[in-house]
Amino acid sequence: MISFSLNWLAVVAATVAAMIVGYVWYSMGVFGKAWMTVIGKTQEELKKDMGPAMGGMLVTAFLEMLVLGTVLKAFAPDGTYQAVVDGIWIWLGFVATIMFGGILFEHRSAKLFWINSGYHLVNIVIGTIILTMWK
Repeated sequence: MISFSLNWLAVVAATVAAMIVGYVWYSMGVFGKAWMTVIGKTQEELKKDMGPAMGGMLVTAFLEMLVLGTVLKAFAPDGTYQAVVDGIWIWLGFVATIMFGGILFEHRSAKLFWINSGYHLVNIVIGTIILTMWK
């Protein structure tokens, strides 16, 4: 088994960044209104489950950055540019392709795909930069 040491402070910082990106991305001033329209929910409906949803997102963001940090140790990017490129490839191979299945088989909207996968793209790229540069 391959074992990598991680900078846990970088993982926590990338997790916090992921939460901030999500907060901004899904805010009413950015994609929040469009996202709610596509999923057919109102602010009031979403607020009912906000606590557990945010707690779940914190856990998943931490796990995402933990795994991303481990993957990046294997990739060993040597700077910001390579971190961004690696982040885009990771997003394309593991997020965009999986989420596109929702359009093909679940008949979800392309708009929802772009809103959600765009969030993950930004999130992963920022995470790769933090985890690469803060060793």
